[in-house]
Amino acid sequence: HQSSEDDLSRASERELLSFEADMARLSDATMDYWSNNAQVKFPLLGKVVLKYLAAPITSVPSEQAFSQA
Repeated sequence: HQSSEDDLSRASERELLSFEADMARLSDATMDYWSNNAQVKFPLLGKVVLKYLAAPITSVPSEQAFSQA
């Protein structure tokens, strides 16, 4: 069990280092970047990014959601 956790930790570390190298070459890491190619290149980071950085979908316009009706 510990070995699989260590393997996952090392894989995550490798992805993070590779991502940092990509970011040094790119101007920004947009959702398009993650949707189009980064999920394949960085499968572990991609799951985290899409889960936590994606804007939630809503059918209520933002002005209506934040207005004091």
